[in-house]
Amino acid sequence: MATFISVPLKKSSEVDLVKPLSKFVTATYPAGEEQAEYIRSVEELNKLRKNALGRPLDKHESSLEILLRYYDQLCAVEPKFPFSENQLCLTFTWKDAFDKGSLFGGSVKLALASLGYEKTCVLFNGAALASQIASEQNLDSDEGLKAAAKYYQLASGAFGHIKDTVLSALNREPTMDVSPETVGTLSLIMLAQAQEVFFLKATSDKMKDAIIAKLANQTADFYGDAFKQCQYKENLPKEVLPVLAAKHCIMQANAELHQSLLAKQKKRFGEEIARLQHATELVKTVASRYDEYVSVKDLSDKISRALTAAKKDNDFIYHDRVPEVKDLEHIGKAALVKATAITPPLSAKFTGERDSTHTHTHT
Repeated sequence: MATFISVPLKKSSEVDLVKPLSKFVTATYPAGEEQAEYIRSVEELNKLRKNALGRPLDKHESSLEILLRYYDQLCAVEPKFPFSENQLCLTFTWKDAFDKGSLFGGSVKLALASLGYEKTCVLFNGAALASQIASEQNLDSDEGLKAAAKYYQLASGAFGHIKDTVLSALNREPTMDVSPETVGTLSLIMLAQAQEVFFLKATSDKMKDAIIAKLANQTADFYGDAFKQCQYKENLPKEVLPVLAAKHCIMQANAELHQSLLAKQKKRFGEEIARLQHATELVKTVASRYDEYVSVKDLSDKISRALTAAKKDNDFIYHDRVPEVKDLEHIGKAALVKATAITPPLSAKFTGERDSTHTHTHT
C-alpha cells in the first residue's frame, strides 16, 4: 500500500555570480583583506551554485548535502550584499516545478534580481529532494523507516518555512509552486507521510494495539487536513488528491482494525464486530474510487478474515449486541512528528561565519 508522494525539483537557468557580485564588492568595500574575503566568498558561492544546480542530482543524502551547503552560504552572504533590483546586472531564473509547459507556450518561469528569491527556490529543491530520498527508502527495514521519517519531517519544515517567508523574500507574486498555499499544502502532506512511517514502524515493532490505533487515527487526521488544503489546487499533479483521500480512509480503517483487537482483548465482542464492519466500509470506498492509485487488497483481506471469525464466534458463543458505529467511543490520537525547524546552517559540512565580518566556508 506504500504510495508516497514526492515533489519534483525546480529547474534554474545558469548564471555567473562572480562578475556582477565582485563588481558590487569592489564598489562597496575598500580594497584590503575584507574586500578580498568577500571576493573569495563570491567565488565559493558561484562554485556551490554550479555543484547544486548545474547538473541533475541523484536521490541521495550527498546530493541533499550539496544543495543545503549552497543554501547555507546564501544565508551567510545575503546580508553582505544588500543590492536592490536595479543595482546589479544579475537575475535568477527559475521554472515552476509543477508546470509541464503548454503546446504553444513555454513553461511558467520567473526571473528576479534577488538573493531572497534564489534562497527560496534552493530551499524548495532541498525539500523536494528530501521527499524523494524519503520515498526511496526501504520501509521493511528499521534504518529505512527512520531515514524516511527524518526526511519527510525535514521536507515538511522546509516547505513550511517557505510558506512563512516567501512573500517578504520576493516582494511580489511568486510562481504557483512556491506560493504560500501550495507549499503549505506540501508541508502538510509531508507531515502526514512522516506520521504514517511511524505507524508502519509501530506495526513492525508489534507495539500495543491501543498505541497503533492512536497513531493510525492521527495519520488519518493529517491526511484529512492535507486533503482539505489540496482540494482547490489545480497546479498539483492529478494523483495527489485521490492518494490523500485514499490514505485518509485507509488510516481510519487501520485505526478501527487495531481498536477492534483491543475490544476483543477486553471481551467487547459486539464492539469488535462494529469496528471491523466500519473498517470494511472504508476499504470498500477506497477500492471502488481510488484503486488505480493505491492497493488495499492485503488490508481488505485481513479485515475480512477478522470479521468472519468475530461474527462466527459471536453468533455461536457470545451473542453480544453489535452497537452502531456512531455510538462507539472515539479512538484517541498520538502525533509523533513535527516539521523540522529551518535554522541555518542546515548542512553538516557548513562551518558558517568565523566572526561578524568574515564569511568563510570549507570544501
